[in-house]
Amino acid sequence: MSFLRKYLLAAVGVCIVCTLIISYNCSCESGNGLLKDAQVSLSTTKRPLPETFLLVAIMSSPNESAVRAVVRDTWLKLTQKGPSVIQHMFPIGVKGSSETMRSLLEEENKLHGDIALVDDLEEAYSNLALKTLKTMEYAYQNFRFQYILKVDSDSFVRLGAFLKALKDIQHPRLYWGFLDGRAKPIRKGKWREGDWMLCDRYLPYQLGGGYLLSYELVRFLALNARLFKMYKNEDVSVGAWLAGNDYPTVMEFRC
Repeated sequence: MSFLRKYLLAAVGVCIVCTLIISYNCSCESGNGLLKDAQVSLSTTKRPLPETFLLVAIMSSPNESAVRAVVRDTWLKLTQKGPSVIQHMFPIGVKGSSETMRSLLEEENKLHGDIALVDDLEEAYSNLALKTLKTMEYAYQNFRFQYILKVDSDSFVRLGAFLKALKDIQHPRLYWGFLDGRAKPIRKGKWREGDWMLCDRYLPYQLGGGYLLSYELVRFLALNARLFKMYKNEDVSVGAWLAGNDYPTVMEFRC
């Protein structure tokens, strides 16, 4: 009788342990299922990025609202192409900006929807190379495009002629503009490039009135941004950053 009692107690103990193990596994699977469902829900509700063939990044200062208005009312209206072909943005750094300035920029963006507020960029003339790089990062993170045209706010682009010329020379690694490969580094004055040691001349670069980069090159800049050295000249910087890439040499465009 004692043996039978011990046997029954052992059997009951085994049943209890098995029940606990099964219950634990079921609860874990249920929890994992909820986690997976949450992950699927998040992935399916992620905002799709706007898509376009050509993204135009127009560089301006925070207080140049009047200049931006002129750009919107002039050459940005010279094409009838829709947003699937052309979209534009005005990237502006707001780090360290006053509440008043940020409020004005947000109001302008509500009205036009084209101000790209870059939170980790402080606007300064000495930060132009950094602003260019941050613009490429912002474009890569917030748009899907084939090409980006970076222009200054005082440039005037004939968009129709530009698009026609671009479609004739499309390339997945296109760096296109007015190429300069002869300039000597500035060694005196406020534009002195004291850290330029790569060559006795600047590496070939596109002059800054306007130049175009393909998505693949923008992706390269965005993903490697933390590795790049900043030079005082923004256009020289871009040429140096891209120097090791295999891109076709296209000498010039007239826009």
